[in-house]
Amino acid sequence: VRIPSGDARTGLIDLMVIRQLQFEEIGKARAESANRSLAEYGKRRFPEYFAEHTDAALLAEAGTIRSRAQGHDFQREDLVCSFLDLTIMYGPEFVDEPWAEPFLADASLMPEGRMDSILRHLRESGVEI
Repeated sequence: VRIPSGDARTGLIDLMVIRQLQFEEIGKARAESANRSLAEYGKRRFPEYFAEHTDAALLAEAGTIRSRAQGHDFQREDLVCSFLDLTIMYGPEFVDEPWAEPFLADASLMPEGRMDSILRHLRESGVEI
């Protein structure tokens, strides 16, 4: 990717050239940082569950949960955190449960609407989130 700037002679000069490898490294660093943040959130939210996890195991589980959340189009961090909550509270197969699957499959809703519907349903059934 070239980021051009004005030049009197040619009209353009390259201020910066970002190569594909650099993009990939930036992406990896962002993903690692996001997974560290998710892991820290998980430790604060569910200290007993994560007490026995090594840092490496915790980071790996955060990455797995993030990937599963993204597979359901949950990209925003608050939605990924809610997905982690549900995964820890109900197990990784909660997405196939009769109470969750219809909301997750509702293509008429944006991701935040699908998550809001799941959380509202749980609250209405007496579950404290």
